[in-house]
Amino acid sequence: MLANGPYFLLELCDPIPRGLDEELFQHRLAGRQPILTHVEREQTFQRSPEMLHRLVSQGALCQINAESLLGRPAALPRRAHASS
Repeated sequence: MLANGPYFLLELCDPIPRGLDEELFQHRLAGRQPILTHVEREQTFQRSPEMLHRLVSQGALCQINAESLLGRPAALPRRAHASS
């Protein structure tokens, strides 16, 4: 849960799990709001954007990397280097 609020982040994997619609519905009934993370990376949603549209129309929120809107892949996190 984010900041003790109703929101929680959910990162999916390919293939998208069966029954996801019902699982998200049950979370919303319990007062929790799912935020699907990095949906731009999911091949299932790329092949079938109507699936993502359906989830959003049912109340799911999405979080994406802003660079993906420009067609740029996300940068990998930089590793911390130990100083000698």
